[in-house]
Amino acid sequence: MMILPANESNEQPLGKPISSVEDSVAGPARRPSAVLIGLVKLIQTAVDKGAVSIEEVHSSIANGPFRILNKISVIAPVSRCVQEVQNKTIEGVYGIIRVINQGAGAMAKTLLQVQDKIRD
Repeated sequence: MMILPANESNEQPLGKPISSVEDSVAGPARRPSAVLIGLVKLIQTAVDKGAVSIEEVHSSIANGPFRILNKISVIAPVSRCVQEVQNKTIEGVYGIIRVINQGAGAMAKTLLQVQDKIRD
């Protein structure tokens, strides 16, 4: 059990004992699952935004050589086709990452809600 810091004279504690991490973060009225659901949402948002950012960088780097190849008239038609396939592949991979992230988050939230019902 952790005690909140004492005042300057070190005679009496300033607050009540904290019995758990959940009490210190959310207060005793919130269930542990509510804190965890909030954490799940935070992680989902971070993964989603990270995937979008990385996809943009990946696409930018991958399209660099095509900007040059597309200027060469003899190979430009083939280059554009290959570039399109590559862009769709990149979009697909990062799209799947975001779908899996959403599904994992939804499953975690559902399991936490079921856990609450079992406890009641």
